[in-house]
Amino acid sequence: MKHFSQALAALILIALPVLSQADDAAPNGAFSALVEREERPKLEWETLPGYRLFFHPKDSEPARRSLTIAVPVDDPVVSAWAIIRPASPDGPYADAWLRVEGEPAEDRVSISWDGAYLGQPFPDGAYRFEVHLKHKSGSQQQWDVQVLKSLDCPRFVKLGDVEVEQHPLDFHNGQFEPVGVAATLNKSLGSVDVLARVMAPDLAEPFNTSGLLVQVRPVEDAQGRPIRADWDCLCQQELPAKSPARLKPKKVACPWDLGALAPGLYDLRLGLYHGMRHRIQPVPCDEPVLDDDRVRVRVLP
Repeated sequence: MKHFSQALAALILIALPVLSQADDAAPNGAFSALVEREERPKLEWETLPGYRLFFHPKDSEPARRSLTIAVPVDDPVVSAWAIIRPASPDGPYADAWLRVEGEPAEDRVSISWDGAYLGQPFPDGAYRFEVHLKHKSGSQQQWDVQVLKSLDCPRFVKLGDVEVEQHPLDFHNGQFEPVGVAATLNKSLGSVDVLARVMAPDLAEPFNTSGLLVQVRPVEDAQGRPIRADWDCLCQQELPAKSPARLKPKKVACPWDLGALAPGLYDLRLGLYHGMRHRIQPVPCDEPVLDDDRVRVRVLP
C-alpha cells in the first residue's frame, strides 16, 4: 500500500501547470501566467478519511457497524477515541456522553459503539462524534462530526432486472470498495434503470442533505487492465423539504446508458450530498458527499 503522504504529493504534482520555454512569452491578449481553476472549499468533515453518516450496531453490513478512519502508514496512530453525545438538546439522554476507545491498525482506526449508554440503548437518531487521533510522531487530529444511528443508509437495490440488494463493501486504500461483481449487464440492453433506496434526513448544518446523486467510473477494461479515472455524473436529484424521502426511505431510479460504454468493469456510487452556496460554480456531482454506497458491474460487448 502506498503512503497517503506520497499519494497526496503525486496528486499535487499532477495538478500543477508546467510551462515550457516556448510558453514563456504570452501571445497578445493573453494572461502572462497560467491561472489554475479554483476548486470549491472543502468542509472539515470531508478531511476525515472514511467518514460515513449512517451507523447502526445491528446492521448486516460490517462496514457500517463502526466508524472506520484511514490513517497514513508512515505515521501510525497510537491512540484513538470518540466522545459521543446526542445531537438533540431534548429527551432523557440530552446531557449524556460517553467515551469509546478506538482500535488502531496499520492503515486504519475502527471506533465501534454498541449504541448503548449505561446498559440502556440510545434511541436511533443523530449523534455528535468528537473523534480524536494521536499519532506516533506526536501530532494530533480532531474532528467534530455527526453520525446517524439508523439502518436507513443509502443503498443500490436493482440494476435493470438484476437484484443487487446484497453487495458487501470492504475498507481498502482509505475508502470503501465493492467486494466482487454484483451484476453483469450487456451493452445491447441500451439504457437501464439504476434503482436505489434512500432517505435524506433533516440535519443541522453542515450535515444537512440536499438530495442524492449517482456517479460511475471505469475500473478495468475488457482485458482486465486497471483504469484510473474520475467519477462521471449519471444523475443528481434534489430532494425538497416536503419530499417523502425526508421521513422514510423511498426508491428512486436513474437511467444508465450502457450502449455508450466500452466493455469492462465499472463502479457505481450512490451518495447523499450536501449542497453548497459558493461563488465557485461546482461541476456536476461535485458537492460534498455525506454517505455513499458502491456496487461493481461488469459490462459485456
